[in-house]
Amino acid sequence: MSSTKGTTLILIGIVIGLTTFLLIGFNKSENKTNAAPINTPVHSEALLTDSSYRTFVKENYKIYS
Repeated sequence: MSSTKGTTLILIGIVIGLTTFLLIGFNKSENKTNAAPINTPVHSEALLTDSSYRTFVKENYKIYS
C-alpha cells in the first residue's frame, strides 16, 4: 500500500512541476513580445537593397566573447 502512495505522490509532483514549468515558459515568451518599445528605430538604409544591407552589417558587426 505504501508503494501506491509513493507512486501517486511522484506522479502528482511530476504533474505540478511540468505545469509550473510550462506556465513560466509561456509567460516569459509573452512578455518578450510585449516588452519591445513601440518607437524602436528602424535602419531603413539597411532595408533598401541587398548591397546596402551588406554595407550596414560590415560597418556595424561586432564580436563579443
